[in-house]
Amino acid sequence: MAVVGIDFGSLHSKVPYSDTLCPTFIANFLPVVSRSVWPGIAVSTLSPTKSQIAKHRAYPSHSSDFCRLYPRHERSNQSLLLSIRSLVAFGPKQRAIGEPAKTQETSNFRNTIGGLKRLLGRTVSDPDVQNIEKTFTNVTLIDVNGTVGVEVKHLGQTQKFSTTQLVGAYLGKLRDIVSNELKVGVTDIVLAVPVWYTDIQRRAIIDAASVAGLNILRLINDTTATALGYGITKSDLPEAENPKHVIFIDVGHSSLSTAVVAFSKGQLTVKATAFDTNVGGRYIDRALVNHFAEQFKTKYKIDVLSNPKATFRLAAGCDKVKKILSANTEAPLNVESIMNDIDASSKMTREEYETLIAGVLDRIPAPLAQVLQDSGLTLEQVDAVELVGGCTRIPAVRAKIQTIFPGMALSTTLNQDEAIARGATFASAMLSPVFRVRDFAIHDIQPYPIKVEWEKAPEDPDEDTELVVFPKGNGIPSTKVLTFYRNKPFEIQANYAEPSGLPGGINPWIAKFTAKSIGPDPKGDLSCVKVKARLNLHGLLSFEAAYTEEIEERAETPMAVDGEPEAAPKKKKVVKKTDVPFVWGSTSLDKTIVESLREQEAEMHAADKLVVDTEVRFYTARRRGGKSDVRFRLVGPQERP
Repeated sequence: MAVVGIDFGSLHSKVPYSDTLCPTFIANFLPVVSRSVWPGIAVSTLSPTKSQIAKHRAYPSHSSDFCRLYPRHERSNQSLLLSIRSLVAFGPKQRAIGEPAKTQETSNFRNTIGGLKRLLGRTVSDPDVQNIEKTFTNVTLIDVNGTVGVEVKHLGQTQKFSTTQLVGAYLGKLRDIVSNELKVGVTDIVLAVPVWYTDIQRRAIIDAASVAGLNILRLINDTTATALGYGITKSDLPEAENPKHVIFIDVGHSSLSTAVVAFSKGQLTVKATAFDTNVGGRYIDRALVNHFAEQFKTKYKIDVLSNPKATFRLAAGCDKVKKILSANTEAPLNVESIMNDIDASSKMTREEYETLIAGVLDRIPAPLAQVLQDSGLTLEQVDAVELVGGCTRIPAVRAKIQTIFPGMALSTTLNQDEAIARGATFASAMLSPVFRVRDFAIHDIQPYPIKVEWEKAPEDPDEDTELVVFPKGNGIPSTKVLTFYRNKPFEIQANYAEPSGLPGGINPWIAKFTAKSIGPDPKGDLSCVKVKARLNLHGLLSFEAAYTEEIEERAETPMAVDGEPEAAPKKKKVVKKTDVPFVWGSTSLDKTIVESLREQEAEMHAADKLVVDTEVRFYTARRRGGKSDVRFRLVGPQERP
């Protein structure tokens, strides 16, 4: 089995993979490896046994001792692509996921869902869903079991799916693509997610991975993954007393994330993070689409925005304009047969372009200034500023970033599109038992403060009823022990301490803890109850233990020594711990529900595969000039999307 690192993106996801074989297979079966697969990663030098070679028929016949793990760009076959579109589409016969969904998006727009990363873990009433996400999709968004879902037409029937199901189907597609390329099963992954993901969103993506039959070894923040890919390969890092401070700025398709990271020998420490969830390329594209749509109302007497297919055509043209203006001062726009058999054309200068997107650009400085302030550093203490994300290629974006860091060079030493995926892959190699990775510690932080609340004890009317247990910037993983004095069962509720800082209208509720079977101690006083709360590697809060503590005095008789008087017994205080039964709940789906969704996904996956295999048999027979036993019926009007 292989351990794979994935960058889960809102426009597309990226998965680095081997050029020829699964990294796990290479690590176990190449007899001699004289070079590292990646800087910082060396492969084990174990020789294969006959049984191992028989099990893995892909054992290489060539004599090369080096196999790159670095991603390729030249391939066009979807199963070998590095980038997989974050789209799930439903049709009359099967689902289309990834690139196939993109090819039919224009004709099947009412059943094609994008922005999965943005919808996961949210509710339909969330202001971001109502005011923003609905403007970027043509699918009907509905409530499905308390979370946002979709209503689509699938197999000729109207069906409802939750975002967790959609993401599960999408991750399953990624699993199949990578497994097909590596010729080995994939069950364990490291997933890079936005730093602004909350507890409910992180639990939702873990549930989605379970639906796809995947086990997430670690959820790593995207900025931390970028930092890992940057630091693990460097051999000239300073000592911990004088670390190198680097600011990473990621301006992607739909959000901006930034982090200040301190690097020293063998480790990285995230000092601060900040973000704006509504800054990115799609908002620039929307500004261009609205501008030209308004222009075409006067020029061609057509309303492009009233026609979804015409809007798709115009959006594709605007994307080209955006890219051309990143390197040129003027760009043409030509859209053939945009609607009503009209060929639309226009042009735009860079000056007009930058004026048009000023509203997006003006949101960039705030999170950059915030992360610098939270880190406690001055500009003079910052050693480098690294840019990643596609939008950092836009000159106006770079100029806006430069205003926060005057006089400093903005570096692009990292691959702007692959930096996060590369870091996630390094993290997966660190967790894989078959790779020998350079020792490199990751010290990440919690972006939101977490507090616990409880009811006041009648015996102590002056007792506080809340406490910030994990403040903003608290390291992860982290464990805290809370002490309560009670003589009866009680409850604790965990919430985010600053709901206004959460993205959109995310519910600040995290978890609820209930301690049972608590009574007075043997002396009739209040029992001292300890509750252990933990913030794990994924950034998730859990309650792991509850116990009472009772101090007992025990007499110890000292050892008798010949010829000396007998010493008096000594009293020793001993802490006696007794486990307290407790229950706690979070926003994670119940195991029975996850299992039901997994079975449902497995059935749909098998049905999709059957359709694909049948079509392959049919067209293979046609190409060979023979007759096929496969017959297709015509699709009726009621089954058309």
